[in-house]
Amino acid sequence: MSKSDHRMIALSVALLALVPIARADTVVTTAGKTHTGRAEWVANSIEVTPEKGGAKSTVPLAELAAATFDPPATTVAKKPSASTRPMDWTPADVGEKVAPGRVEFGRDRDAGVVTLFDTPYSPRSYKYKKNTSFDHFVLLGQTVAGDVTLVARLRTLDDGKGARAGLIVRAVGADGACAMVGRGPDGTTVLHRRAVGAKEGEDIAKSTTPVFGATWLKLARQGNTFTASESTDGKAWTAVGTCEIPLEAEVVVGLAAHSGWGAVDGRTVFDNVTLTADASAASAGRAARGVVTAGGSFVAGEVGDVVDGQIEILKADGPGRRIPLDRVARVVLGSLLPAQAEKLAALADGVMLANGDVIEGEFKGIEGGKLKVVSVLFGAKSIDARHEAAGVVLRAVATTPAAFEVRLADRSVLRATAVEAVGGKLKVTEADLGVVDIAGVDVVEVRRAGAR
Repeated sequence: MSKSDHRMIALSVALLALVPIARADTVVTTAGKTHTGRAEWVANSIEVTPEKGGAKSTVPLAELAAATFDPPATTVAKKPSASTRPMDWTPADVGEKVAPGRVEFGRDRDAGVVTLFDTPYSPRSYKYKKNTSFDHFVLLGQTVAGDVTLVARLRTLDDGKGARAGLIVRAVGADGACAMVGRGPDGTTVLHRRAVGAKEGEDIAKSTTPVFGATWLKLARQGNTFTASESTDGKAWTAVGTCEIPLEAEVVVGLAAHSGWGAVDGRTVFDNVTLTADASAASAGRAARGVVTAGGSFVAGEVGDVVDGQIEILKADGPGRRIPLDRVARVVLGSLLPAQAEKLAALADGVMLANGDVIEGEFKGIEGGKLKVVSVLFGAKSIDARHEAAGVVLRAVATTPAAFEVRLADRSVLRATAVEAVGGKLKVTEADLGVVDIAGVDVVEVRRAGAR
């Protein structure tokens, strides 16, 4: 192939990269007529340009039954994939230590080898906590969202009393909820579980036959189900056990080592570490965080503090919003699975914790990430709003009549009493929020009440 041929191919690829991705927006009129193509908001109308050319169609909002939009590729933010290289991960000490642990990485022929050095419990920890959960260890990990599978071979583990090392998936923050597949000096593999909000963990499954020497371990998360497995060759796997833990979509995944009780530092060696993560599963089937208004709209976003009687809704890509508490029915603080969302919606009032428990009491606000509630049974309590609380119910939803339902790319759903198109934007009037200006590219669907 000649140089000119190579240049022509390169030019063709470059030109292809400039071709806009086809839009397949769909607009349906109240008369039942359907228009497909690229739809744009103009003065109180939607203008539709057919994909393959032809005359544009203009549908007045007064004649709009439904409009569904394909978000432009440029508006979809792709998160960086999880790094599969442990040397890119972050080391951390968990619990009280005499001295910090450390991590070393092999070179040359030992490339891919990871060695964790863990210091033992502090005297105080040893005295009071030696029989509690696996909560004092050195961790090499990273934050990952979605389903995940972590595999590694555990080559060497020191035989200190109570020593354990393995693979862990742990809640982000101080809660400590986790699933771990680990091994100790006795040659058995265990699945360790610490529930959300629990002060202690427990071993809930154990391999039936001890295996000494290097052993492969695998820990897989699918939704809230965690499966631990072991293998002698990394090919044929034997399940150790499974457990359920309602963790957030975002978790810390990594290698963990615990030296045991005594005065000797522990040394643990891993190799053949592989990590696969499916970020697309991070929000699949889960309710978004945000606020349900008294009238039944949902405003998605990270929930901030309550300031001057208004709750903050924070946006990563733009200005947030404050909503008066007297116009709020529910606050969704966690990324909830359907069963959790249904339980929260069924409450009359109170705070639902991430572990499913309910505190009946008066909501006093959120300040500095701490949710405050006063209960007749428990008194005044301060709860980590991000990691311990699932949601708050202030009052029942009194669904108000709406002319349109507007769905946004961030998963907000607004029950609009009126909709107006101005200069490529949508002005939505909502009973509890007032007038909300929305960029046209952020609208996923507009549907008239009663339209299908």
